Amino acid sequence: MPDPDKDVKFHGEFKQILIFHLNWYFIRIQKPTLSPYGDAFIEKEKKKRTNPTESTQCMQTVLDAFIEFLEGEQKKYKNVEELIKFINEADNFNFRNDLTRALFSRLDLAECLEKKPIKEQNFYKDLFNAINEEEKWFLKIIVNNFVELNNNLIAIVVDMKVEVNSFFIGMNRKQ
Repeated sequence: MPDPDKDVKFHGEFKQILIFHLNWYFIRIQKPTLSPYGDAFIEKEKKKRTNPTESTQCMQTVLDAFIEFLEGEQKKYKNVEELIKFINEADNFNFRNDLTRALFSRLDLAECLEKKPIKEQNFYKDLFNAINEEEKWFLKIIVNNFVELNNNLIAIVVDMKVEVNSFFIGMNRKQ
């Protein structure tokens, strides 16, 4: 059984899932008509993750693939300016609210968690439940849940913010 305190791959996969869905949340909430594209990309990524050799891909690879996928779709439908506009607007959203909504918006965690040990499954279910119930989520997770498994939540959240900012910067550069 992997040790959640020491298993870097475990935390890397979790962070990758959060980042991916947070980015997709920004797109979906701002432009619902892009939902089919995001859904198609999610399916593509899910298939990749079922292959053990693909499950360790780095987060930047996922973000780059997401940007590439969106660019392909927008070229098809000639909506480049509109896409840039709503992505720029999304970058100003309150990060805490976006994270909370993203976790429950399209996470489809069951498939990912079913393959994890029970201890890890229960931990993440508690984590998502705490956020969903609008409790003082950050403090509660740190004090009651995360400390015993991982002391790096703050670093993960900060890194996520950096990655999300990088995503938008990268998207704008590619335009």
